Amino acid sequence: MTSLPPALQSVAAAVLIFLAVQPLLAVFLYAFLKIHSHIMSRVGPMYAGRFHGVGQPIAEFLKFAQKEDIIPARADAPVFRLAPLVVLVPSIMLFAVIPVWPGVVGADLDLGLFYLLAISAIGAIGVVMAAASSANKFSLVGGVRAVGQIIAYELPIVFSAAVIAMLAGSLNLTRIVEAQEGLWFMFTPFGLVAMLLFLTASFAEVLWPPFDMPIAESEIIAGVMTEYSGMRFLFFFIGEFAHILALAAAMVVMFMGGWHGPGADLVPTNLQWVVGIGWFLVKMSVLCFLFIWVRFTMPRMREDQLQRFAWKLLIPVGLANILAVGLYRVLT
Repeated sequence: MTSLPPALQSVAAAVLIFLAVQPLLAVFLYAFLKIHSHIMSRVGPMYAGRFHGVGQPIAEFLKFAQKEDIIPARADAPVFRLAPLVVLVPSIMLFAVIPVWPGVVGADLDLGLFYLLAISAIGAIGVVMAAASSANKFSLVGGVRAVGQIIAYELPIVFSAAVIAMLAGSLNLTRIVEAQEGLWFMFTPFGLVAMLLFLTASFAEVLWPPFDMPIAESEIIAGVMTEYSGMRFLFFFIGEFAHILALAAAMVVMFMGGWHGPGADLVPTNLQWVVGIGWFLVKMSVLCFLFIWVRFTMPRMREDQLQRFAWKLLIPVGLANILAVGLYRVLT
């Protein structure tokens, strides 16, 4: 792609990233269905694709594709139509700066970590757009809950990222991975605290149980998605799953050493990238399993518990961790 004009290089990179993310989404959806079925002592999908339901992700897509796209008469139609894309597109854009191997990255930005945090927050705008444009009281309640939740839990994510930037001395994600060679940040006290904060806040960032108050089916139907149907309804779920995959990949890069792992020195130099990317995917898979496991084992929190947990525990701990890292960097 280096022979192409810069504009075409960007388009080609975007297309490649989009195509690379699609298999990951399909595998994650299949794992989501199977893991939660086993947690609940069920077999899960078995017929689509014949072999243990491997074709279920395609069946899910086709199911939504054939459903009617309904727009409520009182809805703000342009905003209503645009909201699912505002949720979906930033989730895919997150993968542009995540390196899976030195040089294997869509855009190796010096401000990659800043880009990651900024783009990750855009999806919240889509949630608010969906809530405000639906002309539905349940959607509006879900939107109000989402705003308060995202404001509260975005702070621990930023604090955790700040700690990693201070430890690595860079906002470039490739350099952050290289700084972890030999000693992963998750094995230092500051990095371990930052990772736990980032992981916990990530559940709230994607409105994932036990922090799914803006969607709580037993209280407000489907919250901000109540009035959506067909492919627009599916876009919310694709955006949610893509966001989880991106956050898992970001945690691998920031806290778990990225592509570093044992065994790379046992293979020829020209094959070390296979081992490195393999380690990256294994670590990412472990985090994705954790997301699914927590979703189907933890009870939903009340709104007051959710806010108290963020403002009285996560945020103070995050601030204290930044202060401790600052003192450590000054004194060492």
